[in-house]
Amino acid sequence: MKVEASEGAALVAECAPHGRVMVAQAQKTLADLEALAVMEELVGEMYGAD
Repeated sequence: MKVEASEGAALVAECAPHGRVMVAQAQKTLADLEALAVMEELVGEMYGAD
């Protein structure tokens, strides 16, 4: 995912039109994964998982 963000940033720097889309997709994926991590932590606290 970080590779996609780096590639996207490089493309944006070179004014490639699809670079911004790649960056946006990578940012959304990161946000989704962060939300899942929070959910996992909450479920673990609720059910006493390690």
